[in-house]
Amino acid sequence: MVEKIYQTCVVGLFILSAYGWGRLTRPILDRRVLLFHSLTAIIGLAWLGLIGGVLNLTHLARPPVLIFLMVVGLGVALREILRHKPWRHRTFPLESIPLWLAPAMALGAALLLMPAGTFNINDDFHTYVTRATRMAQTGSLTGNAFDSLGVDSLGSPSFFHGFFLAIGEVGMLNGFDAVACFALCLFFVAELSLRWRMPWWLGVSALAALCWINPQYVNISPLYAGAAGIMALIVCGMFLRQALAQPGARLPGRLLVTIGLLAAWLISMKVTLAFFTAFFLTALFGLALLQAGNRLKTFRAGAATAGLVAIAVLPWCLVALSPLWHARNTAKDFTAPTALMEKYPSLAAHESVHWLEPVPLFYGSMPVFYFMASFVVFSATLAALWYGWSRGFQRKLSGLPALAAGGFAVLATMLLHSHLFPISMAVRYSCPIVIGGLFVIALGLVRARTTPGAGSRAWLGGGFATGCALVVFLFHDSFQKRLTTALNEGTLIAFDFNRATTDYSRQMLTSEAAWYHRRLQTNIPSGATALVWTAAPFQFDFQRNRLLTLSVPGVSGPALRFPAGVPVGSLENYFRSNGIQFVILETNGFGTVRLNTLARMQQSPWTVYQKLGDYGTYLRLSLDEMAARGTVRYSDGHIVVFELNRSAPPTPQRNSVALREPTPL
Repeated sequence: MVEKIYQTCVVGLFILSAYGWGRLTRPILDRRVLLFHSLTAIIGLAWLGLIGGVLNLTHLARPPVLIFLMVVGLGVALREILRHKPWRHRTFPLESIPLWLAPAMALGAALLLMPAGTFNINDDFHTYVTRATRMAQTGSLTGNAFDSLGVDSLGSPSFFHGFFLAIGEVGMLNGFDAVACFALCLFFVAELSLRWRMPWWLGVSALAALCWINPQYVNISPLYAGAAGIMALIVCGMFLRQALAQPGARLPGRLLVTIGLLAAWLISMKVTLAFFTAFFLTALFGLALLQAGNRLKTFRAGAATAGLVAIAVLPWCLVALSPLWHARNTAKDFTAPTALMEKYPSLAAHESVHWLEPVPLFYGSMPVFYFMASFVVFSATLAALWYGWSRGFQRKLSGLPALAAGGFAVLATMLLHSHLFPISMAVRYSCPIVIGGLFVIALGLVRARTTPGAGSRAWLGGGFATGCALVVFLFHDSFQKRLTTALNEGTLIAFDFNRATTDYSRQMLTSEAAWYHRRLQTNIPSGATALVWTAAPFQFDFQRNRLLTLSVPGVSGPALRFPAGVPVGSLENYFRSNGIQFVILETNGFGTVRLNTLARMQQSPWTVYQKLGDYGTYLRLSLDEMAARGTVRYSDGHIVVFELNRSAPPTPQRNSVALREPTPL
């Protein structure tokens, strides 16, 4: 319990620090933004995201620097708290009930989920924990073209994971998204309910639905962080639309900076969030241009926003894409495209027709639940847009185009996801967008169409509360399952896993596992470059060697143009041209990518899985052949370390280190 209290306090301090960073930049923020404390904290995270890109680019993203950033934010936050003395306000109207309920829910999440009892041993151990560890030890995420960095995200989430890794251990990493950002989503919805003068029961309904809806949590990638960023972007879009609608007003530069920063943060967090950002900004400025008024000012605002987004996201693009560009150019030097490389010109799944099917998903719930909620809100925004257009978008209605842009972006992104990915993946990738968009849009519609205390607000609010109650009803079974999993295992993982997975997850976080990996690493010279394909590469020392962790999604991404299908000798030359001298390959173990698993993926009806199976099989067989023809430095039946050397026969050394194997699945 002491550990839980300590880690909960760390999350609280992190949120305060984010708020401090938001207040620190108040000279360039619009005053309407600063009225919302939770919005200020989210913008503080966006500022930290920009700083993180610069620090990664300069190899300065190390624990001392991250702790310094956190202390600076805390100092500013404490100064603001002492200046305003919020404890002097002792009136607690009924409308403030959501504002008291939100921190109670956040506290419950912190006590249930920290420290994490079980991780996704594939995505988390191999990707997200490893990235945070690499950054903490080397000061940057850059330098590895064989990870999926640049394919799934530009690396911003790993920077925030670094704050928790700098203060604690790996078990605290889910404190960023599953706890801190979840808390910010709750705080923001509660604060919108209070400041927009909604009935207390409406705010409570929104908080309950936000908790009950199944987020399809799979790993520690940005889920609630994306939802918080989307909430902030839509609300700031409302402010911008109001500013642009004022005749004779100057270009709202402060709002443009805020929107550009939030958009860049979303883009750097996850590629699927970038789709929403592009749709939203296009629809927002497109609707503004269609209205009568100063179109030149609107066009200038749109161009300025695009430029600000490009500048803010540039550091992360350089961090993630520079290694990919180098490795892609290297592949052109010695090989022509193979049949395997040309086999998959498109990975699109074309599964949009499955949105209305009432079929249970792999991660729980049904796609029709998410689609119908999004479609209803989108339809409501169209009706509200027509209503506002017919009345000339009076001041109270001037934010409706931003809500309509949000509704369009949510639905369009979901359809794009289902076109690109299998429906189960499409729903999972859409969850942050649904959670972040629908609640803010619905509350905004109630505010725009009604006045406080009027009967129309009660009727429209009652309809929204009924929708929230329906969400609670539809997702109640999955909520009970998530709650049970959180109580017993300390995680929100949506897919089924057994005790062996939990045991292995905890075993890989022990000092014994760390010693095993560090001892194994001594079989290659200090400073040498090694390709690493193991289940838990985060336990290696990234300062001692240049370690290029390999993942099948990373090498199968179209950006890398990996030379799959070339002869083993050519592949060996390709690795050497990228500086690789050694390979650390896990051949047997609980988290190992096995050939029979890859064979099942090859038989999948979806192209994306077929490509993963083909590329994974080719890689595994090629590396096995390289090990047979190279110089084996170490082998224990679990992991083999070998040098890329064709002439020397395999000569395993007898310095094996025993590691207790978990119970097989």
